[in-house]
Amino acid sequence: MSAPAGDSPQQQIFQMLRALTGQAQIIAVPRLFVQFFDGQLDWAAMLSQLLYWSDKNLDDEGFFCKPDKELTAEVGIKQWSATACRKWLKAHEIIETKLKRVNGTPMLHYRLSDEGMARLVARLVQYIEQGVTAEPQARTDPYFEGVADACRMRPAENDWAQLSPDERGMINRAAGQLRKMKEPPELIPGFADYFADQDWRGQKGQAARPPDVTRDWSGYKKWLAGKPVNRKPLNAGLAALGLEER
Repeated sequence: MSAPAGDSPQQQIFQMLRALTGQAQIIAVPRLFVQFFDGQLDWAAMLSQLLYWSDKNLDDEGFFCKPDKELTAEVGIKQWSATACRKWLKAHEIIETKLKRVNGTPMLHYRLSDEGMARLVARLVQYIEQGVTAEPQARTDPYFEGVADACRMRPAENDWAQLSPDERGMINRAAGQLRKMKEPPELIPGFADYFADQDWRGQKGQAARPPDVTRDWSGYKKWLAGKPVNRKPLNAGLAALGLEER
């Protein structure tokens, strides 16, 4: 994995990352990146694609141009997710961005930070040493399983591979938020009863979605304590369409 002596520190970092992830001339999402972002597949894909472009068509300052529309189209993610990911990467000094004019039009440019990427490499090496690259084991995360149960998303025979990447990502994000809130995982499956009792979308029997769990968690806790849950009444037109009004 060693790089030629004449390479710059940035080139050595990028070569090491490419060796770790197998990135070449294709759009790929290494499992290491998915693990790094706690299951957020869209963020993992965006970082992988930024790495792919990091040594192509650079200007004098080492920036490359990648307008949002092009990046989201290449990666296949929503604009709001790309914006959130970019904000996180900037906050952790992994990337730098700058608006620069191209043929008179301001366009977003990216530059990967040497120090930020070095820290990322060190973290990924730790993941490798901990065996993250091994085949995934059967999931026993009570937060993940609790959210899946609350949303009726547990697959047959607990074969989690049956869930789509988007479904796993939604469950992972909700589970992560509840874990950070230090909520008891054994309470999570009971959210299904609360959701049904409140008749959220005007359709009896409709299952909650993972974002519903974290968004309405405070109401669920009030409901468990026997306190009234204050919520905006459903608009009849929205209810007929199966939509909710907050």
